[in-house]
Amino acid sequence: MKRAAGAAIRKDRSASSSRWEALAAVPTPQPPFADQAGGPIVCLEPKPGPRAIEDDSFPFEALSDIAEIESWRKEINRPTTHIHKWWAQRLGTVFRALTIGTFAPSGANVLDLFYKPIRIPGGTVFDPFMGSGTTLAETVKLGARAIGRDINPVAHFLVKCALSVHDRKAILETYRAIERDVAGDPADAVTLRARRRVLAELNAAESADDDE
Repeated sequence: MKRAAGAAIRKDRSASSSRWEALAAVPTPQPPFADQAGGPIVCLEPKPGPRAIEDDSFPFEALSDIAEIESWRKEINRPTTHIHKWWAQRLGTVFRALTIGTFAPSGANVLDLFYKPIRIPGGTVFDPFMGSGTTLAETVKLGARAIGRDINPVAHFLVKCALSVHDRKAILETYRAIERDVAGDPADAVTLRARRRVLAELNAAESADDDE
């Protein structure tokens, strides 16, 4: 019986590995490489050889200062990966810099590249412990393929929701349905004023989309 169980586990792992290999082989859709306010797009290609992240001059201190500023005001600077509470959430600054430093060749000015529009069309980043998905989100922003995995199904659900494209009208309808359900419950932790403020913000965003 133990042999049968072991064989079943090995078969499942093999099938799982095949699925991940198939995902990694699918081409990543790339955004248009148009000039932006920050200048032309800089493309980094995965190549062998020393990387910028290995350089003694890698700007750890400067990037740490930037990350500290990012961490101050989460109600203003809140990426989609921070919508839900999670343990030990990481800062986007750190993983943007790490990803750029990993794909940029040795000698590249990482701090300069940090502020430029970067694309890594041939790159793939795999995070086997993705948690809230910061690594994946920053990888996608850089135009590389992001593959994440986590033993916790909540992590999978959160990251999938955070990095998917959603129908704004459907979100508004769902929110309004929830608002109607809890509006008469005085024990609810969300105050009526807070609910009205959120609804007003959502309505304003919807109006802005309609104007466009």
